[in-house]
Amino acid sequence: MYGILDRLLAFIQPAADQWDDHQARLEHISVQLLDMMRECRRPHDIQNEVRDLRYSKTADKMKIFDFFFFHRKN
Repeated sequence: MYGILDRLLAFIQPAADQWDDHQARLEHISVQLLDMMRECRRPHDIQNEVRDLRYSKTADKMKIFDFFFFHRKN
């Protein structure tokens, strides 16, 4: 019985080792791709932050203008 299991393990072991190696390489490539995507995304994130800040400042100015224009006492 153990002889059959030993032969089966000997038959399967190279494929299992190859699969483990393949998984490790894919994990490494996935990490590299995520890093590349973050680097490519960074300028757009900064650009969006600048737009959001400008929008907030403009909205604040509009609120102030609205308050003084429509709520002043004559």
